[in-house]
Amino acid sequence: MIGKESDQKGASEIYHAVKFEKSIVEIERILEKYNYTAKNFMNDSEQRYGLLHWGARHDRLDVVQFALEEGCDPNALTGMGSNALHYTFAASPLVIDMLIANGCREDQVNRLGYRADYHFQEDVQPIPLSFLKNFAQIVKGI
Repeated sequence: MIGKESDQKGASEIYHAVKFEKSIVEIERILEKYNYTAKNFMNDSEQRYGLLHWGARHDRLDVVQFALEEGCDPNALTGMGSNALHYTFAASPLVIDMLIANGCREDQVNRLGYRADYHFQEDVQPIPLSFLKNFAQIVKGI
């Protein structure tokens, strides 16, 4: 978990490395710089995103594969009770398939009541804009 200012910088560097498609070698360098491994990295005590969540969110098959190979739990939960599959709304089927093949639970329900596979089911209604506008307040209350 992150608590020190240097750790906050580490989380930011790791997130941006994933988001801006840096290589696995670069991500490993950043993890090592802040004394993390792919397996023990979580960004903070409230939201608790791990490398696997960020890899899924940003459609990074290489990051998802790396995180799983390094022993990341496919069912590790964020502060919202979401596993990595919850964050695949913009991911390719390859990322989704890799998570499921490695045991990521499709039936995991998060604190908002959504199953991990809700966004790739045909009969799902979009989240109302009014809810999204208040989402930050809900997260802050956790």
